[in-house]
Amino acid sequence: MVTVVFKPEVAIAENDTVSIMGEFTNWMPEIMERYDSQRVLLEPQLANTFFYKTKLLRGFKYRYNFSVGDQFVVDSACAVSEDRFGKMTNFVDVADKSVELNRASIEEQKAERDLEEALKDLTGDDVIDVKSQEAADLSMAPPIALLNMPSYVNTEMSKMLPKDIL
Repeated sequence: MVTVVFKPEVAIAENDTVSIMGEFTNWMPEIMERYDSQRVLLEPQLANTFFYKTKLLRGFKYRYNFSVGDQFVVDSACAVSEDRFGKMTNFVDVADKSVELNRASIEEQKAERDLEEALKDLTGDDVIDVKSQEAADLSMAPPIALLNMPSYVNTEMSKMLPKDIL
């Protein structure tokens, strides 16, 4: 599971939306979620922060951009490069392990660990690692994962894939 986190440099009104579009959405805008007010009260650094979670195939680089209102925005806090058309885009290189982007997601991971520890203290039981289960589910169903493959799959890799995927 990949979490893309975006904290615009300017405040976004509560009723405005921020969208993400990239190779994993077929460049169609998807509305990003905003951290809820209760979470922001507990963690003020998450104010004006948006996130989007998606499953991606490991071992590939995925490009994406944000849309705030009618303007396309590149997040300078994340990896940036020029695409083949000369436009700047953000990208995520999905490694062998689950990828979390941006500083805000580090705080989210810490909060999850703290919650798991608190639950373990209360119940005495180990908390099931949902992310590991999601990774196992992803490896069990490659056709679904392959639908999220980037558009520039090299020729050697495309020979190994089922023809109905490409």
